[in-house]
Parts: sequence; structure tokens; C-alpha cells
Amino acid sequence: MTDTDYTRRLQSWLTTNTRQDATQKRSAYGALFLAAKSDIIAAMDAGYDLKTIWMHMRETKRLPFRYETFLRHVHRHIK
Repeated sequence: MTDTDYTRRLQSWLTTNTRQDATQKRSAYGALFLAAKSDIIAAMDAGYDLKTIWMHMRETKRLPFRYETFLRHVHRHIK
């Protein structure tokens, strides 16, 4: 098993684990964002705007949080 396989399974578990309360989910948002960071940067470099990237990641259940939270993480970890 590669690290990528594990991080994908971990990401899936974090987004689908319904037993976590809201506080635990919010604390996992940073980890979810960092797991997607390289893809976000690649999409930005390809010319996609942040709203489009977030909408796709949210629709595909890769990032469960609101756009404002996404922007906060982008500004904190990328820009």
C-alpha cells in the first residue's frame, strides 16, 4: 500500500464518517485541504478559478466545507 492509497482512504473516511460531531469535522478540514493541496495548485496553475475548483471538489465530496473555509485555507497554505 502506498502513502497515496492511505491518504485517499483516510480522506474518504473523514468525509463520510457520520459519527463525528461538527467540531471534530471542522478540525479535520485542514487535513482534508492539505491532502488536496497539490491538486488545487495544479488546477490554479492551469488557469481555473478558485470557485470552480471548490465547486468541483465539493460536488465530488473531496472537500465538505463551505467556500469561505476553502478560501481561508487557500490564503493560509497557498498564497
